[in-house]
Amino acid sequence: MTDHKFRSPMVMKLRISVFVLLFIAGATICAQSVSASAPPGRLNSPTTVAEGNHSDHAVGSAVDSLTRYVDQIFTSQELLKTLDKLYATVTDAYGTHNLMMDIYSPPASDSVSRRPVIVWMHGGFFSGGSRQDFAAYSIEFARRGYVVATIDYRLLKAYNPSASTNDAVHMAQADAESAIDYLRANAATYRIDPNTIIIGGWSAGSSTSWRVGYDYEYTGHASPVVRGAIPIDAENLKPSDFSVGDPPWIWIQRGQPTDEVPGPYIAKSDSLGIPNQLSVIPGTSHTDLVSAAYTPSISVTIARFLADHVLLIPVTSATRQTEMPLMYSLEQNYPNPFNPSTVIRYYLPALSTVTLKVYNVLGQELNNLISGIQSNGYQTVTWDSRNTKGELMPSGVYLYRLEAKSADAVAVKFTQVRKMILMQ
Repeated sequence: MTDHKFRSPMVMKLRISVFVLLFIAGATICAQSVSASAPPGRLNSPTTVAEGNHSDHAVGSAVDSLTRYVDQIFTSQELLKTLDKLYATVTDAYGTHNLMMDIYSPPASDSVSRRPVIVWMHGGFFSGGSRQDFAAYSIEFARRGYVVATIDYRLLKAYNPSASTNDAVHMAQADAESAIDYLRANAATYRIDPNTIIIGGWSAGSSTSWRVGYDYEYTGHASPVVRGAIPIDAENLKPSDFSVGDPPWIWIQRGQPTDEVPGPYIAKSDSLGIPNQLSVIPGTSHTDLVSAAYTPSISVTIARFLADHVLLIPVTSATRQTEMPLMYSLEQNYPNPFNPSTVIRYYLPALSTVTLKVYNVLGQELNNLISGIQSNGYQTVTWDSRNTKGELMPSGVYLYRLEAKSADAVAVKFTQVRKMILMQ
């Protein structure tokens, strides 16, 4: 795929320039297949955490100790599991349905009383699947201090194979919102923050969770019902669902040569100020993304994004890592807006040739921050608001563009652009 050049034939208004440039850049994102690297080894999870106070949630220090909601602070054996919990009974043309959820929580000794919630929705094309498909993800996030619910929902295509996918999604959306209502009504019982509920899913579940996050008007809501969305290998979505003030999202994408990547979603979200992140895992299939081999590393990436953009917990480069990345990803800079410097963080799943450049909104290159070969892992670089001549840049919107190409025989190429705001 040929990369688009960051050039503009004329001076445009700032807002239009940003939107057009980000849209073009988002559309150039690509991930071509390569054999995925072997899953990294796991470290034993410590069971202690330094507690602090950030918003309504207790968090850890991001420097010398573990950070709650980012790092695993509990063992699997400590977790509380409430299985087969009835959250709603629904009667429709196909009968009466008892809808169940499994709830995974930190141990009873956990001192935090208002804990964020993640609701997971399984896949299965609205005709199969089970809430147990998300047991591994549920354990990963309960160990980080979340309360996690994985839910069953009505499977319209199992009752009526000729039903439309759109009708199936809307039926599942109604059930997901019933699950959210149940959790909010029982917030004291499960010691959750009813205002911090995040929804995610895989395949058909990702389509439904996306509707819950961004098509909430369909069910009569005037504002979002969740604080974040986690589509895993999403399908049948549309960027027109977005509105100003919608919740952040992180999209986990398989990486095969023919896969469509969500460039338009990134561009539209950026234009509306919705925090977002695309994470592509080279060489993976649809089912790999919910397999035991990939769940731990994917969970690390999701947890960092949620901490940064939903819980508003600063995650610095010093925060301890327990997994190596399996995916290419470019994070939003922090802080943003900034003055005079900001940190840019990105993930490399393999030895890669990397360039990271800063541009103004006219597409003019200002600084080449990274140019060379880097090993796999979490990488960070600081921009000090200067161009290559050492001159300080004025306040305004700037763009940073990551291009990474794996050094393997079969090259994987990843390109993404994000915007940042300098306020001198």
